Amino acid sequence: SEFCCYDYLVTMKCQQNLVIENPSEPVDRDLHLDAKPLILENRPTETIQFAQGFGAIGLSMLATSNLRYYKLNCVTLVRDNGVRSEKLTNLDRLCVHTITTKPWSIDEIIENYPKAGVKAVSVWRDLLENRDAAKIGEQIQAAGMEVVSLVRGGFFTGKTETEIQASLDDNRRAIDEAHALGAPMVCLVCGAVPRQSIQKSLSQIQTGLEALLPYAEKHGVKLGIEPLHPMYADSRSAICTMKTANDFAERLNSPYIGVAVDVFHLWWDPDLENECKRCGENGNLFAFHICDWKLDMEDMLNDRGLMGAGVIRVREIRSWVEAAGFDGFHEVEIFSNRLWESDQKEFLERIKQAYLEYA
Repeated sequence: SEFCCYDYLVTMKCQQNLVIENPSEPVDRDLHLDAKPLILENRPTETIQFAQGFGAIGLSMLATSNLRYYKLNCVTLVRDNGVRSEKLTNLDRLCVHTITTKPWSIDEIIENYPKAGVKAVSVWRDLLENRDAAKIGEQIQAAGMEVVSLVRGGFFTGKTETEIQASLDDNRRAIDEAHALGAPMVCLVCGAVPRQSIQKSLSQIQTGLEALLPYAEKHGVKLGIEPLHPMYADSRSAICTMKTANDFAERLNSPYIGVAVDVFHLWWDPDLENECKRCGENGNLFAFHICDWKLDMEDMLNDRGLMGAGVIRVREIRSWVEAAGFDGFHEVEIFSNRLWESDQKEFLERIKQAYLEYA
């Protein structure tokens, strides 16, 4: 492999009794990279740190410990920001969105999530149609789970005032549903109109949030702005970066409005760590959603992956939100036609395994 590093970590999975090609001068229990010694403990899997400023093309290293050699099997580069979340060892903060197991009814979810050890649920509104939200909330709590959020509100944009007013009315209904359900927050996908300027959509979103906020405050329900990936800027949300979401939350300046961080939408942003810190410092970090971005994604909406199935460094991003003060649930939100076709009980077990291994 070719790589360049600057103050980075390398996670190494090694096999004993094999030698990495072109070693530098070895010293017992040291790893040498271009004559820079770095400690490698005597374990098959180890995390080490490069000397600051080190750069190299190709691998030139040899790890020795009691004359036992190791061969590099795979490398993962992780930015060393001084804060790294430990691997999860339990399901205490695992929340699953109902959309993740879309084939199940709310009754099947209430029955099966607790059996699998899921501690909390975020409820999508489609499952509340023609149902008593308050009763559903009571059943969820009786099953031993918390309701984390109601999904979703928003879509404040529109071509006409009639469309915009209809959206506000629907958002007020969402707040009523959340209040009845016992959900402390409504997650917002804020909207965009095809061929309408981003600036106009953002202005409509600002107006809509200002109109809705007093109603949310009155009912004690928070509003979580979820920035979406830019590929959805045409029709789903003009808010496509953490910075833009932070700007909105800070302008509105209410404890009832904040940001929902979704790794699927934000993993690519080079400013994400700093914006998470900013969000936390202002008390606006309300939620954390996890899944993965597959390299072979076939559908831009409905082909998300389980954690570990793609390119997102979920655990690293978790370290950022936790360093920013977030201590809430980790919400698994996966849209996948492929996974929806699978046995949902088996899928739930896979979610748990991926959560513990990669989140």
